[in-house]
Amino acid sequence: MVHKGMEKNPAMDESASLKTIDELNSKASQLVNIDNQKSLKYAEQAHQLCISGKFSSHPYKEGLANSLNVMCEMNLIHGNTQLSMELSEKAMALYKAQNNLDGQAKVLSIQGYTYFVTGNYPKAIDSLLISLQLARETANLAQQGRTLSFLATAYNYSGDEEKSVETFEKSIEISSRVNDEITLALTYNNMAMGFSEMGKNDEALNCSQKSLKLCDKLGLDGLKIPFLDTIGNIYMEIKDYTQAEKYFSDVINQLRNSNLFQHVHMVSLLNLGRIHLELGKEESAISYLIHALKIAEEMDSKLEQFRIHRLLSESYEKKTEFKESLLHYKKFQSIEKMVYNQEGFEKIQNLELAHKKETAVKEAEIYQLKNVELKQKMKEMSRLNSELQKAFDEIKTLKGIIPICSGCKKIRDDSGYWNRIESYIQKHSEAEFSHGMCPECLDEYYGKEDWYIELKNSEAKE
Repeated sequence: MVHKGMEKNPAMDESASLKTIDELNSKASQLVNIDNQKSLKYAEQAHQLCISGKFSSHPYKEGLANSLNVMCEMNLIHGNTQLSMELSEKAMALYKAQNNLDGQAKVLSIQGYTYFVTGNYPKAIDSLLISLQLARETANLAQQGRTLSFLATAYNYSGDEEKSVETFEKSIEISSRVNDEITLALTYNNMAMGFSEMGKNDEALNCSQKSLKLCDKLGLDGLKIPFLDTIGNIYMEIKDYTQAEKYFSDVINQLRNSNLFQHVHMVSLLNLGRIHLELGKEESAISYLIHALKIAEEMDSKLEQFRIHRLLSESYEKKTEFKESLLHYKKFQSIEKMVYNQEGFEKIQNLELAHKKETAVKEAEIYQLKNVELKQKMKEMSRLNSELQKAFDEIKTLKGIIPICSGCKKIRDDSGYWNRIESYIQKHSEAEFSHGMCPECLDEYYGKEDWYIELKNSEAKE
């Protein structure tokens, strides 16, 4: 017999469940940059509660979207870019159904960084600009600061250094205003990466030390590994291989038995391979590079596979293991065309997309500005249009009849000098050459080598 006072109240029971889910999601969100494993664990628990029991037929959509949001960010950190994107699409659909603009801005920011990690800079910029616009509509300054930090990084890697620096400065100004030290730590690290790409290594080291200092102050263990990797990359750029190896080795030791930061892990292994190859340690270089290649293939990162196969080909060649060298060289060639075609296409896309999106953002800002600021903003838009037109006008093309020697194939220029065909084309166009060997030349140069004959026979059987 159940006493009336002891009967369960369904409304109170559901309220308690909702509270538990919200608390789990809150903990997951707070631990994103502190303890990645616990953050993912809490998000997965919240996700399960949202779709089971009393919620099996009518899921708790807000809680479900929030848990998916954290899960997609954690999977990105783990290197599971495809799963991260799938989860983010589900979260986006839920946030749109609830007209939750803050949630949409967060998801788009993560999607933008996912595109950045996989090398798709135009799509990264596209997603991040939309995220920024939504964050401005909701006056979410913290989200604006974080999205601007990612956007500045994408601008830098797509070649727009001026826009990158300007956007980084906006991110720091906003994050400082709301005292968001976590985003400041991320931004200083991203700035360090940007300055390193620009060759400004003193500024890069200064920013990286600021990010690491904030990381230690706030106990952001979840961010320390990529920050150490950034410092290693800076020392790599200035050819201080001793310091670079120290930081990359620290990263690898911390990730030895972990699935976290797979992209960082892969790049650190690749860089250690480069260092050891540079120092004449081919055996250890090959070991690092093969490990890096395994991760690159799991992540389907074509750009890194391309780089690793090239380095492996060089390493085996230095060891006079020509069969292995040629195998990796052929794989390098098979990916090379795909990578360079994509990079060339993305450069044009970057220019057009940045202009189109920047124009859209400017128009949105102008609408909200006072009349006194209108002319200044319109002048800025006009400058961007002029720069775009100038960029297209400066594209070089080859036209007309070109005098070429029927014997040595050299080309005569307008001054009467005979140039190698590669030099002439590079001088008169935007093309660059990557030298390889055609099958006929491979036969001519290596046709009598035992290892080459063996390789050809094995390929014929396949």
